[in-house]
Amino acid sequence: MSYAQIAQLELLNALMSITSEAELNEFKDLVAHFFAAKAQKEIDAMWDKGIINEDTINQWGQRTWRNPLHLSAAPPQTPQKARKFAYPHQGQSEH
Repeated sequence: MSYAQIAQLELLNALMSITSEAELNEFKDLVAHFFAAKAQKEIDAMWDKGIINEDTINQWGQRTWRNPLHLSAAPPQTPQKARKFAYPHQGQSEH
């Protein structure tokens, strides 16, 4: 069993004990802090190796982190109504 599979089982066991919205929010915060700490550790290592510096971080702060494909000047289109799927036998009388 891989570590990822073991982690999934551990998470499922932890999730089974959540009984309120407050506990769910606490769990979400815990997971968010876990991944934030991992990211910070990796960023610190990149800083120590000289891969990033203060200029890099300033550039990140000025960057728009949006997908350029979603920045078209065209106004958003109104969604089309979903087509009803017709099975081949619908609308035909069975004799």
